[in-house]
Amino acid sequence: MSRAKVISVINWKGGVGKTTMVHHLGTGFTHLSDEERMKYLGTTEVPRILLVDNDAQCSLSVSCLGETEYEDLIIGKKMGTIADLYIPFLENENADIDVNSYIMKWAVHCGGGGGYPQVELLPSHQELIFTDMDIAVYSPAGYKANMKLDPRVYKFQVLENMLRQVRDNYDYIFIDCPPNLNFITQNALYLSDYYLVPTKLDFLSVYGLSYIISKVKELNDMFVGQVSGYKPVELIGIVANLVKEYNKEPKGSQSNMLDRLYNSFGDMVFQNYVTEGDGISYASQLAYPVYAIPTTGTTARKQGDAMLAVLCEMLERINEVD
Repeated sequence: MSRAKVISVINWKGGVGKTTMVHHLGTGFTHLSDEERMKYLGTTEVPRILLVDNDAQCSLSVSCLGETEYEDLIIGKKMGTIADLYIPFLENENADIDVNSYIMKWAVHCGGGGGYPQVELLPSHQELIFTDMDIAVYSPAGYKANMKLDPRVYKFQVLENMLRQVRDNYDYIFIDCPPNLNFITQNALYLSDYYLVPTKLDFLSVYGLSYIISKVKELNDMFVGQVSGYKPVELIGIVANLVKEYNKEPKGSQSNMLDRLYNSFGDMVFQNYVTEGDGISYASQLAYPVYAIPTTGTTARKQGDAMLAVLCEMLERINEVD
């Protein structure tokens, strides 16, 4: 089995489409044509995907399972979640826990009562909201900081320790991160090969992007200096989301903001973007990705095509790096 490529989807601002991006990138491989999979993956087979809900808002889990199933299985404590794993693997990097038993198979809905067989889910629980503080205040019994090492480094390795058991079971792992750059997000970045930043085309959403990139560089520099063999996480790019169009072009101020992105970040900005519309929001109510909703509506098709174009561009960018 090949080692999975791990991709975190991050932004310190909420409402920019991180969860939507993870949900659609992960399921999108199934909806690529054989020709597209051969071009970007070198095979017509659909890759094995793990979606990791690393956010206490649990939006990815609800998007995949639907509200009723989520409430029954996760809130009802019939299924363990990532929130149950962080502290055991913080306390012991080789915790005697079968992580695979926390991963849900055939749980990502695709319509008609079925699921995506190649896409699996590590769900979240709202209790994860407390985990950042738990990590921040935790100190092992008898622990003495080695002055040659940053004593915080082990706190960023928890998610890597957790997923070490299962990483080689997948080709791609997508991690949905909370709208911050705290310990939970930094754990995802430490584990990841790449990170992707979705953004809306408004001033406040775009304003903080340079800080995010700068902060990730700081983390990379710290990890490289502290951990032998650490491979820096690389920016795949910035993806504009919820773009309003007129005559197939971004409208007014959004066009200006997209130009600003290109001027500031150049090739880091994806050429493809995701349009605004009710297709994705309607699909979300059904707990499907937009590709799978039972409609031929123009908006849904357009948004689905846009998501697949982003997926193809992401794979092309990864291939260029590799």
